[in-house]
Amino acid sequence: MTTLSMTNKLLKTISTPAYYTIKKIFTLYTFCTSILIFLCILFTKSKHKPKSLLIIRPDAIGDYILFRNFLEAIKKNPTYKDYDITLLGNSIWKEVSEKYDVSLVHHFIWIDRKKFIRSFFYKYNFLKKLRAYKYEILLHPVYSRELWLGDFISLTANAHKKIASQGDCTHISRRIKKISNLFYNQLISAKHEILFEFERNREFFQHFLKQNLSVQKPSLPPETPSIENLPFPYAVLFIGASSLIRKWPASEFVKVANYLTDHCHLNIVLCGSFDDIHWVQGFDILFKKPYQNYVGKTTLLELSHIIAHSQLVASNETSAVHFAVAFNKPVAVIYAGIHFTRFAPYPKNIHDNYALALHPTIEMNTEKYILESNQHSPRNSLDIAQIKSESLIERIKKLNL
Repeated sequence: MTTLSMTNKLLKTISTPAYYTIKKIFTLYTFCTSILIFLCILFTKSKHKPKSLLIIRPDAIGDYILFRNFLEAIKKNPTYKDYDITLLGNSIWKEVSEKYDVSLVHHFIWIDRKKFIRSFFYKYNFLKKLRAYKYEILLHPVYSRELWLGDFISLTANAHKKIASQGDCTHISRRIKKISNLFYNQLISAKHEILFEFERNREFFQHFLKQNLSVQKPSLPPETPSIENLPFPYAVLFIGASSLIRKWPASEFVKVANYLTDHCHLNIVLCGSFDDIHWVQGFDILFKKPYQNYVGKTTLLELSHIIAHSQLVASNETSAVHFAVAFNKPVAVIYAGIHFTRFAPYPKNIHDNYALALHPTIEMNTEKYILESNQHSPRNSLDIAQIKSESLIERIKKLNL
């Protein structure tokens, strides 16, 4: 969740004039405290780390999966193969990265996004520790940069050379972005056309490494922690999502579950986060067959194991989709969100065993929605409940299960 979306969530019940007043106060507070912290730690002594590379990726789980395969390209590049690599990432995907990327990354720095935005002392201590070293190169490959997160971290960190993506204005105004661009010694150019995020990462790293990259798709190694008593063969229904507008109704998931048990002879495994536990009650009332409920009961690594051994993943547009693709699993997605074609659907050359049920509004005028959903600070006003189970079931029938 971005800084902007966290603010909006807190203020969503407030009237419009009060909303903008409080939002300005929040922005002013963030600005003042951040500048104070910057001035306090500016002269902190830093130990120089020769041939070192700091990569800043404080974004979400799906963003990480769409990025991680390019770590290997850095490791194999003749220029950077002997560099000491530090990855600064979102603590939410810590256990996955420390499991799968330990051979590619020498050091990890983990950031709690919410604490960094909300807590003065957390931010101060985090940035002071970060300033303990001076890196040779700082790399901020995030396309939709955030001023008070990735950009501010880049400004505060000590590095001989700082490189970022030219990026877009999804989370930042053009006027402010002109200022934050000055935080870097080099901006890597990006095509103005809308690209799928994996290809956007390829674009960035090909420019940075000055070579063509042959990596075909996001992938994760097959080694995953063991979970006992999974009801093979099974389909995963992932009911969770980062926001309420992305959560499909339980009644529609039940209809899909009935189809999968009756016609595909698959058992049902329900997955989601701790925040989705209350949602299971509606599913449990309506679904009259046995199923296994792992909602709120798994770590991220355990979730990856469940997905890796499934026959199908049916999910809201969230991180479970990217896990499914990374494990080369058939995946069916319910989509009524933003950034259409940037995160969904997957291009067929990356993953062709993929089905996408679209909101009727998107189906009626796809080209127009592509543009609208990728504008500055896009908002999703579409009701995901208007996507019917029949639409998803018809698309599941076309998958290779």
